Amino acid sequence: MTPQELLTPRYKCIADYPDNTRQVGDIIVVEQKERSDEWYNQHLSFFNRYPHLFQPLQWWEYRELKDMPEYVSGHSKIIDINKEKVIHAKWRLRHGQLQVLNMEFEHQRDWFSVDSYTLTPATQSEYETYINSKK
Repeated sequence: MTPQELLTPRYKCIADYPDNTRQVGDIIVVEQKERSDEWYNQHLSFFNRYPHLFQPLQWWEYRELKDMPEYVSGHSKIIDINKEKVIHAKWRLRHGQLQVLNMEFEHQRDWFSVDSYTLTPATQSEYETYINSKK
């Protein structure tokens, strides 16, 4: 998935309500595609207005491993997940899903720590630009 696709707002239906057409536990993706800004903003406003019904999800929550990005950025660094050495990782089980809380990476003879709330997906182009800027 592209970083833009990963950052598309998503919500989890966490409770039932009258005339609900969704199942509790459904993941709802609010995609703009060819819709108007007004339509998009109204839908976001609707889901945000009812936090007791719709839980906003972080970009990395409830994803399959195949959907995760190769590159992530955090703390002014962009890393290639497949190339960097993970020194330490803290995980937790939340609602039956394994989530990363914090990861420490060895990065160009340095190390840094990031938490999942500060990580964002990045592209290969952004990674290469970052690496070239360090030379």
